[in-house]
Amino acid sequence: MMAQHPEHILLIAMTDAISINELVTSLGQKNYRFLFAGMGEEAICMCKLHPEIELVIADIDLPGINGIETIRRIRQLDTLVPVILLATYIMLETMRLAQNIGCNEILQTPVDQKTLEAIILKYLPVKNTFNQQATQMNHHNYN
Repeated sequence: MMAQHPEHILLIAMTDAISINELVTSLGQKNYRFLFAGMGEEAICMCKLHPEIELVIADIDLPGINGIETIRRIRQLDTLVPVILLATYIMLETMRLAQNIGCNEILQTPVDQKTLEAIILKYLPVKNTFNQQATQMNHHNYN
């Protein structure tokens, strides 16, 4: 029997049901498990409750606190989790803010699904590699 690869856990923080459906449909055939948040505050709570989240995709136009502030607060909880910010319009100021708060990528919507998947795959190994090294280090410490 072939061993299954562990699921990658992605948090999607956005309100547009059509965009969420398209995103999940295009990525759903891969080995992902999705957590969803419809508001900035909810996304922050999800990150607190699920430290195993490996990547965050957030819309800049979240209700409540916006995507920029949401990511700023998520960064206070986890400095390693890759974050992709989605925006309908990307102004220079938005790009500066996104970089200053530690966004890994900012993408204009609608996003080409192949591009998004390539970016997701680019960042997923970052936290996994770190976690594997930490696990190996912990394992060796107990032997």
